[in-house]
Amino acid sequence: MSEPPFDLPAALVADEPQVFTPIDGHHAPAALPLAGSGDLSSGSARAVDRLGSAMVSMKSAVLRDKLGRAIAALRADNIDEAAKLAVEFLLEEPENAMGLRVLANARERIGDFSNAFLAYQFAYNLDPQADGIVSDLGRVAYFMNHLTEAEGLFRAQLEMHPEDVETLNNLSCALRDQLRLDEALEILRVGANAHPESELLWNNLGTVMSTLGDAERALVFYDEAVRLSPQYAKAIYNRANLKALNNDLEGAIEDAETALTLTNLPTDAAMMRLSLSLILLAAGRIEEGWEGYE
Repeated sequence: MSEPPFDLPAALVADEPQVFTPIDGHHAPAALPLAGSGDLSSGSARAVDRLGSAMVSMKSAVLRDKLGRAIAALRADNIDEAAKLAVEFLLEEPENAMGLRVLANARERIGDFSNAFLAYQFAYNLDPQADGIVSDLGRVAYFMNHLTEAEGLFRAQLEMHPEDVETLNNLSCALRDQLRLDEALEILRVGANAHPESELLWNNLGTVMSTLGDAERALVFYDEAVRLSPQYAKAIYNRANLKALNNDLEGAIEDAETALTLTNLPTDAAMMRLSLSLILLAAGRIEEGWEGYE
């Protein structure tokens, strides 16, 4: 095994990292994240693309086919099927890092962050130089509310890939949620100037401005994110919440309903349904609101 590029944060290293054994129960976030934070969940989908690219290097055509079917299931958001195929693959190849990452991705996308982190960690132990594995670890550490450790992982990824927009965005989320808002803003300012086409960065600028209470600028940034990517559910959802705070309840409902039709991640959909139900209640649409809340 090659030397890893850095040491995993001690707080997240399992006692027996050589053996991947699923644990019972889920470790969900302490609270539903802002959708700006939820941008990290879209990194889970990009991680699947990285796995698809890496899979072509596998020598065995049979193994490529088995893992390829699992990756295809992930891309189709057939998460249960992807996890089943990944487990079948790992029964034959228990020390295959790509198989572990497919399983980890499937667990991550249903909110089972403890098992996702363990699987990513074991994959990292097997192949610490794998493209994106450090970012994968950081993303799940973030969702487990280990913000300091997530920050360290994102910074390590940026040392290797300074222009990685996804990781710039993720690092700003970790800093924002530690209320280090000036640092988060500076990272986003530099990133948005270098990558003005990135809807991720504009959306997250909006979340930081919302945290600061600057609703006017937050709305400008959300609008820019949606202009760049009209199907960008998280920015539309964030804009819905901001409109609700500004008492534009009909506009908020329209945006929240649109965002819900555009997302395909169960964790994001749950967050958006909760928010929509609360906006409906605030608008006096009591029956719809309570039905959604239930």
